[in-house]
Amino acid sequence: MTNQRSYFRVKTPIGLRYKILGSKIGQVDANSLFANSESQQLKRQMQNFRQNVNLQLRSLPSELDTVSLAVHAIQQQIDLMFNYLCNNDDKTHQVMISLSEGGIGFQSKNPISDGQFIAIHMELDELLSISCFGEVVSCEAINQSFKIGIRFYNLSDEDQQLIAKFVLQTDAEQRRLRRS
Repeated sequence: MTNQRSYFRVKTPIGLRYKILGSKIGQVDANSLFANSESQQLKRQMQNFRQNVNLQLRSLPSELDTVSLAVHAIQQQIDLMFNYLCNNDDKTHQVMISLSEGGIGFQSKNPISDGQFIAIHMELDELLSISCFGEVVSCEAINQSFKIGIRFYNLSDEDQQLIAKFVLQTDAEQRRLRRS
């Protein structure tokens, strides 16, 4: 009997980059492998700022809901301006993925051998990006490409929670659109 946890999974397009590391990871931080550009550094700062503002907004009493809504609207305008100015200067490719707290699946033009470790950079939305490690658990040839299955490796609790929240929000949005 295996003791594997089953995760809820969603299919959606995201920005994705990855680097093959080989059969060992070594002493490297996944963020450092993708942190070359100024826009990536600015995105991380904006993401931290956004999270801090959201935490503070949640602590406001219900009588201040109008203030909270106004700050949220301003935050959305800032996000739009930021995205326009940054204009994704990194070479992140928008791909259809299958995502859960436990791993990610995507199609690639090139095969990646089972057991190989990779560094993954996922841009889940305009400001939410996660860099982490994964281990290839499957590589299946499909027509002219390969279906790659990755199990996250040493994913932090914080990143796992961000992914879980993203998966649930995406699923809710997809269900809402199907009903319309």
